[in-house]
Amino acid sequence: MKRTTFIPNGQFYKGNIHCHSTRSDGRLPPEKVVEAYRGMGYHFIAFTEHNLYSDFSKFNGEGFITIQGVEANPAMPQEETRAYHFIALPGDSGRRDSASLPMYRHDDETPGEPFFSYGDLQDFIDNFYDRGYMVMINHPFWSRIEYDEILPLKNLSALEIYNFCSGVIENMAESNVCYDALLRNGMRLWCAAVDDNHNEFPLSGARRDSFGGFIRVKAKSLCEGDM
Repeated sequence: MKRTTFIPNGQFYKGNIHCHSTRSDGRLPPEKVVEAYRGMGYHFIAFTEHNLYSDFSKFNGEGFITIQGVEANPAMPQEETRAYHFIALPGDSGRRDSASLPMYRHDDETPGEPFFSYGDLQDFIDNFYDRGYMVMINHPFWSRIEYDEILPLKNLSALEIYNFCSGVIENMAESNVCYDALLRNGMRLWCAAVDDNHNEFPLSGARRDSFGGFIRVKAKSLCEGDM
């Protein structure tokens, strides 16, 4: 018996779902980011600016699309060493149909209320979940978050198992130990490799933080509803 999570028909598409531009702390404007990834054979990217929602469907064209999204993080107390960051991307049709709150629109600022307890953190996640998003926790190794500090959280869909930017800057790319510990303790999450690109250095240089972490999606067609 062949067991697979892939649909029987369709084709694979390559993409980066953690991406920054000059809309937050990136160094390249959105159109240059699109140009760079499209030129490297990517089929999709998600602009995930810090607490600022992006919908750049205007850049969609033959063989390339952008996905709506945001990187959201609660404000941590000054003495706190951890940094909880999350990617929110539109969920599948079932997730969106069950939403009790409206989705964000381009240029909407997303909540960044202070973190004081796990209840606050769960409310933060639930805000996106209730709007029809899938929520992924970002770079736990770089964020100094242990697996047992993720286990109590609900309504998470995925975890960044590899963050290229964190590796380039501080040699903290891999969170595979954290992911394995979550699985062994019964938390079932998808995992993703991402760039988290800010493009502080030239795209042609050895210190670039683009084109190192990506996912492949098998879909019937290249459109956000199928991804």
